[in-house]
Amino acid sequence: MEPLISVVIPIYNCEETLHGCVDSVLKQTYKNIEILLIDDGSADKSGIICDEYADKHKMVRVFHLKNGGPSKARNFGINESSGDYIQFLDSDDTLPESTISQKVSSLLDNNADQVVTDYYQTVDDSRTVISNSNHGLMTLEEYALEFSGEKNQSFYFSVVWNKLFNREILKKNNILFKEGLSFAEDYVFNLQYLVFCKNVFVLNKPLYSYKIVTSESSLSRNAKLFENIWKIRRDVLWPEYKKFYESAELIKKNPEELKISYLLAFGNGIYVLFKAGKTLSEVRRLIKEYSNDEYLRQIVNEVKTTGIKQLAIKKLVKYRQDFLLALMFWLYRQFRLLKDKN
Repeated sequence: MEPLISVVIPIYNCEETLHGCVDSVLKQTYKNIEILLIDDGSADKSGIICDEYADKHKMVRVFHLKNGGPSKARNFGINESSGDYIQFLDSDDTLPESTISQKVSSLLDNNADQVVTDYYQTVDDSRTVISNSNHGLMTLEEYALEFSGEKNQSFYFSVVWNKLFNREILKKNNILFKEGLSFAEDYVFNLQYLVFCKNVFVLNKPLYSYKIVTSESSLSRNAKLFENIWKIRRDVLWPEYKKFYESAELIKKNPEELKISYLLAFGNGIYVLFKAGKTLSEVRRLIKEYSNDEYLRQIVNEVKTTGIKQLAIKKLVKYRQDFLLALMFWLYRQFRLLKDKN
């Protein structure tokens, strides 16, 4: 018998994209699906649209909650789900028709604990495929090495929606999204799940359509959300990342890799601040504050770097050149913006 797949969709004020999102699940070639629409206190017509779908389709279940954020809505969906596996879907994104069929086949054929896939990324009217260079069945150690170092902060590995989760692993180990976080809640959830996995299957086919909406209001909102980005990385994300490394038996084999990943995470945090709309002077101030981190200062005095980027971050942090460090990532951000325009 085909396993039941629970598609959990947190919903908040998304009346313009909701039809496309839910319809993409209804059109799946794989039919043993339940759809959980978690209305997180929407003030627009999203709740009404959800009820209309539930009236027309037996596989659709609707829950109306007080607004508590996407993590709380997803956790509610996990607890209410009945499926063998869970697929998370954001309300402004869509699934290609064969997504669930191909994920289930890959998981069952390879006896894998998780399936990870490539995805489409759409920014305004431009669509690209985001993929990983290696694919196939990987041990936990092999998969951990895939997103260590330079790939440590890659969206490919940190988000939940391009993956399929075993519900039994989630329930047995009480794995839920950490509520109240403004950043990295997906990544923390993934790391907590992977600790209990033996292997992961990486499928090099784009089976999710992720849409990025750029606007002045979203940039302003993100700038506020990312104010404490490094504190979240250090105090919440990093302990989980270390546990994952330990479970994959990599700390003993390659202790330098963990240090380099921490160093690069610090650099990535600076870049994200610029991406979220922070000014050069604001980022410089935050670097000055964050670079006092005890473990970071230990790393810059000990770690053996292998690349120019790693070496630059290490030296600039070590000698407290906060302006030059901010300027380096500001210039990199300008380069990426020019590249995206062309």
